[in-house]
Amino acid sequence: MGPHCPVRQLSEENPVNQPLSLPLTDARAIARLVPMSAAVEAVETVLAAGFDPEGEPDRSVVDVPGGQLLLMPSSTASYTGVKIATVTPENPGRGRPRVQGLYLLLDGVTHAPVALLDGIALTSLRTPAVSAAALRSLAVADARRLLVFGTGPQAWGHVEAVRAVRPMLEHVDVVGRDAGRVAAFVARCRAAGLSADAAGGQDVASADIVCCCTTAREPLFDSTLLAPHTAVAAVGSHEPDAREVDEHLVGRSRNRAWQSRRSRKSAVRR
Repeated sequence: MGPHCPVRQLSEENPVNQPLSLPLTDARAIARLVPMSAAVEAVETVLAAGFDPEGEPDRSVVDVPGGQLLLMPSSTASYTGVKIATVTPENPGRGRPRVQGLYLLLDGVTHAPVALLDGIALTSLRTPAVSAAALRSLAVADARRLLVFGTGPQAWGHVEAVRAVRPMLEHVDVVGRDAGRVAAFVARCRAAGLSADAAGGQDVASADIVCCCTTAREPLFDSTLLAPHTAVAAVGSHEPDAREVDEHLVGRSRNRAWQSRRSRKSAVRR
């Protein structure tokens, strides 16, 4: 896809509805412009300044033939935007991603289109950055072993994010349903300078940090196996029947954080 695509915009500056050039920022450009460490710092800065994610507009989940359409708006004094994503369960069998999307950025005053961004690349950066912002405070300082459930973009983003806030990380255990994808993920970790192995749920016992990056409907592991110091980041899903951790883990945790209002409303709507 090229760097620009034409759009038509009617405004005072463009009264005759002439085509304008709207920048399209793809996955490579996002990775180049915003490395994970910068994304984590940006999230921390915004939250420290008082931004409340719970104050954001409500999200919409719309059933469409073959899947769902997700609309996730956001607004500040400077910008307004919306991520439009699709969830298509049958797509992996077609050789296409289960989740696809774009982010449309608008001027905060005129609401004129400013940019289009690869929505999945943006999410694969933003969500791990939020996890890492929490893990910087919650994970042990000398964390060396990470266990990741999942082999998709979120899983890899969490490897990068954990590494950004815990540079002593040495090893990644990878748990997934597809042996081929697990092997490829292990190889990717090793190519990045980490030791890595295929693993099972029971291997959470030796992890300093556990990242759950799946749409699982049942707990991924027995939380009684976790060491007392282990930090767990569970990404989960907007779907109400998704569940990555068991109730025992929630009950024994010393620190818990989640976007409760939005998660509740999304589940209620479903």
